[in-house]
Amino acid sequence: MTTLVHPAKDAVARLWPAAAVPLAVLWIGLPLLFALRRLAGAVREPLPSLALLIVALLAVGMTWCLRAAAGRYLARAIPAASPPRAAWLTALGFGLPALPALVLLASLTLPETALWAATLAWLLFVAGEAAAWAAVLVRSSPPGQSAQRLPPNEAAAAVHPTEVPEEEVPPGLLQQVTRVAAADGESLHALLRVSVPRGDSVAVAHLAFCPALAAAPLLTAHAVDAAADVRLTHVETFGARLEVRLPQPAAAPQSLLIEVVGGG
Repeated sequence: MTTLVHPAKDAVARLWPAAAVPLAVLWIGLPLLFALRRLAGAVREPLPSLALLIVALLAVGMTWCLRAAAGRYLARAIPAASPPRAAWLTALGFGLPALPALVLLASLTLPETALWAATLAWLLFVAGEAAAWAAVLVRSSPPGQSAQRLPPNEAAAAVHPTEVPEEEVPPGLLQQVTRVAAADGESLHALLRVSVPRGDSVAVAHLAFCPALAAAPLLTAHAVDAAADVRLTHVETFGARLEVRLPQPAAAPQSLLIEVVGGG
C-alpha cells in the first residue's frame, strides 16, 4: 500500500509518459539525421557560434529529461530484477540518454567551427555529464556502507522508534510505503518482508518509489523482529536496494520485517 499526499506531483506523473515518448523519439531521431547527413557530406557549413552553444545547452537539458523518463521506467523494472540485472539496467538507464547528445555535438562540430565555440560547447556537455555522474556517486553508497553517515541502527533510532507497534503491522504484510509531502520535501516510512532461505545468511530486497522522488532520499534501515544487519547499498530517486545479513546462516527459512525511514 502506498500513500502519497501531493496532487500536483500525481498529475505530473500521469502526464509525463505521454510527453516523454515523443520527446524521446524526437531527441533520438534528430541526432541520427544529422549524423547521416554529416557522413553523406551534406553538412559543410559550421553553425554560428551562438547557435552551437544553444544546441549544447539543449543537449544537456534533453539528456536530463531522458534520464528522468528512464528513472520512472526503472522504478517499475528494477524491483523485479535480480541484483546483476538491476545494476545493468541502472547503468544503461543513466548512460544511454547521453548518447544522442554526444552524436549531435559530434555531427555539428566541424573543422571550420570557431575553436572557442567548439571548446565551450563540449565543456558544457562534459560538465553536465560530470555533475550528473558525480551526483550519483555521492548518493550511492559503496557495498558495506549505509546511505547515511551514522551506523544504521543508531541513525534509525535517532529518526524513528526502533520498534513498530504490533497493531501497525497488518497480518501477511509484504511491503508498505507511506510518503507524505512537506514544505521541505517528502518524508518516507516503509515496512517490508525479506525472506532468507535456509542455509543462507544474506538476502537482497528492493524498495520502489513510484512516482520517483524529486531527489535521492536520505534513508536509514533496520530489522524490527530479528538480530540482523541491514544496509542500504544503493539509493536513487526511483528506489533503494537493501542487503540483509544474519549473524550466521539460517537453520530454517526466515522472514524478517525491515523498517526504512527517512526523507528527501
